[in-house]
Amino acid sequence: MENINQMVTPCTTNDGINTKYGLAMKVQKIDDEIYYRHGGAIKGFMSDALYFSDKDLTIAFVVNTWKNPTRYKKQLIKEVLNWLK
Repeated sequence: MENINQMVTPCTTNDGINTKYGLAMKVQKIDDEIYYRHGGAIKGFMSDALYFSDKDLTIAFVVNTWKNPTRYKKQLIKEVLNWLK
């Protein structure tokens, strides 16, 4: 459990700046749902993995674009969460 806590606990950089990012994941919220997120991008590809521990649900995105698809991801996440109610 200690490793998981380190993964999700926000870090502080060497120059004292607080981050929203742990060693591997961010803890975020959409509506009232908390989830753990890890993502990345390189040369025209973006990916995100989101884990909703309360629902034991993982949603993964792999996008072939350099434009930010955040609006569409949020919309899809909300649709999936509504579907599960």
